[in-house]
Amino acid sequence: MKPERTGLRNLDIRNWHRRLGGWITAVDVDLAEYCYFCKRVLALLEIVRVKDVRHPPRKATTIMRKLANGVSARGYLVAYRSEGEEVLEVGLRRVVPTWGAWRVMSASEFGEWLIMLHLSCPCLRGE
Repeated sequence: MKPERTGLRNLDIRNWHRRLGGWITAVDVDLAEYCYFCKRVLALLEIVRVKDVRHPPRKATTIMRKLANGVSARGYLVAYRSEGEEVLEVGLRRVVPTWGAWRVMSASEFGEWLIMLHLSCPCLRGE
């Protein structure tokens, strides 16, 4: 394991991939929220840790937006502030299908938002 900006994880495959050449590109998907029952992708989330969630971070979402559109899912930019392993605040912006307003919420409110996202799956409405 090698240290990185946000902690420890193995970067061997990422570094190997980057050495293949400038036009061999990839992106990691931070979270793919999907329905437990029908396995439909509900949303892709690009997540970044920040010191202040009141302001949207500068974070590229171009590829994540294309991926979300490709699977007919929503896409979100999520920023969070934490201490240790405890998430304190979350900032959220919808980026697919349209751009939404930046919203700041507590970790418990974000948990409720995730529950509502999952309850919005068409399979739970008999569709």
